[in-house]
Amino acid sequence: MLLLCVTFFYTGIQLSIWSAVYGTCIGFTYAFGNEAKALATISGIFVAIGEVLGGAAFGIFGKLTVKGGRDPIVILGFCVSMLAYFLAFINLPNESTFKETTAQQLAFIDSNKYLAIFTSFLLGFSDACFNTQIFSILGGSFKEHSASAFAIFKFMQSFATSIAFWYAPLLSLYWQLLIAVVFDVLGTLAFCTVEWRRSKESELVIDNSCGLPEDTHKIE
Repeated sequence: MLLLCVTFFYTGIQLSIWSAVYGTCIGFTYAFGNEAKALATISGIFVAIGEVLGGAAFGIFGKLTVKGGRDPIVILGFCVSMLAYFLAFINLPNESTFKETTAQQLAFIDSNKYLAIFTSFLLGFSDACFNTQIFSILGGSFKEHSASAFAIFKFMQSFATSIAFWYAPLLSLYWQLLIAVVFDVLGTLAFCTVEWRRSKESELVIDNSCGLPEDTHKIE
């Protein structure tokens, strides 16, 4: 659970990025002109589309994906989120978190509205990857203490989000993306470590085909 708390914390950082910071940056980007505010709204719609598609895919096919382990989906979410952070890094001005940018405050490339909306979709999809697998591992590994496990998850996620909302108006976009990237790496490593430990423990279960009592077929 201590390892998973790192993953929980990252989901809170990620939540602040897609729910507030990213849309604000789009709305303040000078290169989008009069469409900037409308694009910020459309960005939220495409974040939701990514969330819904990711949640539906891993929910409907959950019984199939869980057989291969939860870590591949989390690693997929990690790769998608890293791509989204990179695209936001090159497509949006660094100062766009503070106020309306000017013609002199430009991104590394000419800000592209289609790329910005595609990044929104990636942010929503990657968030779905993490959250669906967190729900799965909490429901599977902490069956007898599920209420406590989910309470810790929501506490750490909300705690991270509150911290992120506090520093959001103080830090430029690039610094906020760096914080998200660092915790993305740590959160993914922590989740995969827990999942791999669970896999090794399950391999220690002896075949009970000989009819041993249920409480004696596991290696202590």
